Amino acid sequence: MSGIKRLGLLAPTLLMASACAIQHSSPDGFLPSSEKAQEDAFGAWIDVIYSDGGQHRQATGELIAVGPDSIWVKDATGGVVLPLGAQVSGRVVWYDSDPGKMVGAVLLGMVSTISNGYFLIFTAPLWLIGGSISVRIQGELPIVELPAVPSQLSPYARFPQGMPPGVDLWALKPKG
Repeated sequence: MSGIKRLGLLAPTLLMASACAIQHSSPDGFLPSSEKAQEDAFGAWIDVIYSDGGQHRQATGELIAVGPDSIWVKDATGGVVLPLGAQVSGRVVWYDSDPGKMVGAVLLGMVSTISNGYFLIFTAPLWLIGGSISVRIQGELPIVELPAVPSQLSPYARFPQGMPPGVDLWALKPKG
């Protein structure tokens, strides 16, 4: 098998692997597009591991509010209020970066190197390397790693100013 055929088979695999490397546990359709995220009334998706009495637990769901000492998460059980100091690790994902679109653009760019003739052996790998890096960066744009200070998380909450008095976390309707 020639080197060009191998590159043709390897390129999509590498690009898809770099696109899939950015993972989060949000359900399909939960995250808005980057354009819609500016007007979405719901909070971002949060996936956090926290310490509770010496044991590590996980909370995943919508980020409802961030206060000076707590994080409110609407999860499948109804809700969780986490003390800010209990965070161990996690991430907030606030929109769907859709790296698949960029994978398509990079593959199209690689195919276009056919017009370069023999220089294709230089330009196609450049598309592959640069494209893989770009896909990876695109996938990481909407992610905020935890632990973070409350002011970094507040813009991604349903209630960015904190939990309003009298609002019951368990009575809130989930996005869906």
